[in-house]
Amino acid sequence: MNGNWTPGRINVDKSEDKIRAEISPVPYYIRDWQSLEHKKNAVEFSQHTFWDDNKTLIVALICSIALLASALIFIYFTYKFANAGIIGRDALTEAINRFSNIPGQAPR
Repeated sequence: MNGNWTPGRINVDKSEDKIRAEISPVPYYIRDWQSLEHKKNAVEFSQHTFWDDNKTLIVALICSIALLASALIFIYFTYKFANAGIIGRDALTEAINRFSNIPGQAPR
């Protein structure tokens, strides 16, 4: 506007057969508030904390430890309760072997 840049809203209105447009400038108090918000955000996002810098590493370590612990628990229970399966497997193998053998006695 007259060589100055001013933020504003362009309002377009069609009344009768003509299209009319006007520019409503943004009030100064809104521009000042927006400028202050931008400054606060810039200060907030420029600060670095330990959590912001290392949160990806910490979460990855926690997940890795949880996966390792669950794998070790799985291996422990596998070896602890495998005896029952081994006994059942041996009994099944013996039953299959006896299935093809017909016990009998030689004729006298």
